[in-house]
Amino acid sequence: MAGAVSVSAHRRQWRYTWEALNHLPLLRLYLLPRAALPFRIPSDLRADLRLQGSLLHLSFSLPGDGAAVALRVPVPRVLVDPSAPVECRAAAAGDHLELRLALVLPVDHPVVAAAFPPPPGAEPPASLALRDDLKSLSTGDVHLYCKNCSSRLTKQPLRYRAFTPCHL
Repeated sequence: MAGAVSVSAHRRQWRYTWEALNHLPLLRLYLLPRAALPFRIPSDLRADLRLQGSLLHLSFSLPGDGAAVALRVPVPRVLVDPSAPVECRAAAAGDHLELRLALVLPVDHPVVAAAFPPPPGAEPPASLALRDDLKSLSTGDVHLYCKNCSSRLTKQPLRYRAFTPCHL
């Protein structure tokens, strides 16, 4: 019973935060000790991703006292790549642990927004406009414009593929 108490006590000494950048298919977990505790780099850190429960199971031992710590961290609603390994490392500053999970798509991708509807009362995501885009392309009302000078690059709509050179 004393082992269960020490594991529970060590579990409360940790906090976490997730970070994802819009353009990168990467999700980072920062695991931080409580401010009152000195940080000790744990040994034998293991991470096990449980997608069916949307959990990341972490286990490690603290140096010195050898106390085993087991944590369950909820994973945000994103498309995690289950075939990619979870990367674990201690930060260069030595004050936290960083775990990286590979994503199938970046978090701001429209497919991710459509796959995970918002909670009740929240604003729904914009629907995918693929059908509308295909319709616009097939009806021929799409022109390309120069990014630098905004001049039109197409003489005729895109379906004819007639481009004019951009004069800068």
